[in-house]
Amino acid sequence: MAKKELSNSKDQQIHDALQVAYEALSEKGYDAVAQLSGFILSDDEHYLTFHKNARQIMSEQDREEILKYLIRYYFEN
Repeated sequence: MAKKELSNSKDQQIHDALQVAYEALSEKGYDAVAQLSGFILSDDEHYLTFHKNARQIMSEQDREEILKYLIRYYFEN
């Protein structure tokens, strides 16, 4: 995701969590978009890797807030 000034600290926290998870999944050879989508839709932590503590970091985020962030990010960019 491109660097952009985010509107609030919650958005920044979600952005950072997604960035860590995306990088960790990619480094482990997974299709990061598919894995993150699976996690958001199902709340199944098994879609995430332990690498870089991605599973813990993403599990701390509210999935509804992640989805709102992604939709807002899409339409604002």
